[in-house]
Amino acid sequence: MTEVSEETMETARKALCSVCKKPAVDAPGMTGIVMVSTYVPAIGTRERVILCGAHGLALRELLHPDILKDPVYLAVKKELIARW
Repeated sequence: MTEVSEETMETARKALCSVCKKPAVDAPGMTGIVMVSTYVPAIGTRERVILCGAHGLALRELLHPDILKDPVYLAVKKELIARW
């Protein structure tokens, strides 16, 4: 695993979840953090959305509703929620 520089971590610590506005780094929800970059070529907009672990799980379930039938996913989700 590559070590992350302190400068990079300081920048990352400023990142807030786009939904709940809580820090994405150094928070219990950091495990499972999701960053989504969007680009709409027709109008030239770019955006980055950062989601804490809990909201990242919600996005995953929204995009892939069948995941809620997967016992492995449900076990991991239960473990993560217990940590948060």
